[in-house]
Amino acid sequence: MPATSHAVWAWLPGDLHPTRAGVFEWTADRGPGTFRYDDAQRALFRPCPLDPIQLPATERLHKQVKQEGIFAVFRDSAPDGWGER
Repeated sequence: MPATSHAVWAWLPGDLHPTRAGVFEWTADRGPGTFRYDDAQRALFRPCPLDPIQLPATERLHKQVKQEGIFAVFRDSAPDGWGER
């Protein structure tokens, strides 16, 4: 199964519209998931990263091999069993 790419958007403090943070790539059957901040936006996310521990606003490619390859901050934003009912 090929990796799927997903643009990640976030509302920065004080903004009325979301800002594209970067791209999350993931393959459902094998992981790992990867995330990279967009070069042009990285400076905006330095004071407010998506996750200061797992996803600091650096230029490197971040990899997640645990939790089926999905970063915790993305997993937290997905519906759970309670939200689906």
